[in-house]
Amino acid sequence: MVALAPTRPPDVAEDASESERLQAELLAAFGSNDAGIACRAVRSVAALGMADAQVIAALTRVSEHHDVALAASALAARIELGDAEAIPAARALVESGYYAENVLGLALRNLTRPEYVEVLTQLLGSRSAALRRGAAYALRENEAQEVVPALAAALDDEDREVQYHAVMGMAKRIRLEPGWAAAYEVFLKDPDTYLQRWREWWAENRSAFEQRGGAPGRQRRRVGQSRPLARAGQRLARLPGRADARNNG
Repeated sequence: MVALAPTRPPDVAEDASESERLQAELLAAFGSNDAGIACRAVRSVAALGMADAQVIAALTRVSEHHDVALAASALAARIELGDAEAIPAARALVESGYYAENVLGLALRNLTRPEYVEVLTQLLGSRSAALRRGAAYALRENEAQEVVPALAAALDDEDREVQYHAVMGMAKRIRLEPGWAAAYEVFLKDPDTYLQRWREWWAENRSAFEQRGGAPGRQRRRVGQSRPLARAGQRLARLPGRADARNNG
C-alpha cells in the first residue's frame, strides 16, 4: 500500500459552483496527514453521491493507502458509488481477516442495477457472511430476472440473513404472500418452512424458468400468484435487458 502526500488547498475557478468547490475541498482532504479527516472526507463524497471520474480516481488511490481503515473506507465509498471494480480488493481485504467486513458488506447493498448481477453472484461464494449478506440483499432488490438462480442457490447458505434475502427476493418476483414471504422476525421463528417451500418451487419450475430465459410465465401461476402480479411480472420480462441509466440514488 502507498502513502498519500498531503494535499494543499485546491485551486478552484472563480466561477465554480458551490458543489464544485465542496468537491474540490473534500478531494484535497483525502491527502490529510490526519487519517480521521481523510476518512470523513471519503465518507462525505459517498454520502453526497459524488461519483464522477475525478472522485473515483482519487478514491482508487486512497484504496491503496497504508492505513487499512482509510483504505477500507475508500473501497466502501467506491462500491457505494457504483464502482464494482473495487469489489475484488474489498473481498480480499475482508477475507484476510480485516474488521471492516460489515462496512463493506453494507456498501454492496447499493449495487442494485442489472450490470452488477454477475459480480454479486460471485460474492455469494465469499467466506465472509457480511459480504454474502450484502450481495444477497442487492440481488434481492435487483430488477433483473437473471438473479433468480442465484437467489435459489442462496436458499442453502449457512447464514440465516442470506437465506432470508433469498426468500424475499424470490417472493418479490413470484409470490409475495403469507407463507411465502414474511418479516425477518417471523421468518426466524420457522425458517425451514419458507426455505423448503421455495426449494420445492425451484425444483419444480427451474427447467421451465430457464427455458423461458428467466421470464416469468405460467409456472408462476402454479403457486397461485394473483393475476395483477402475474401481469406485472410479464411486463417486467418484456423490458429490454440492457442496464438502467447509471443512477443508484
